[in-house]
Amino acid sequence: MPDMLVKLYNLEEKKEYKDELLKKGIM
Repeated sequence: MPDMLVKLYNLEEKKEYKDELLKKGIM
């Protein structure tokens, strides 16, 4: 995979991870 795609993918992963943590924190 090209570097740019890897970076974008990693950003998406982190964002989803944060969303999960926020949901768990709210509940």
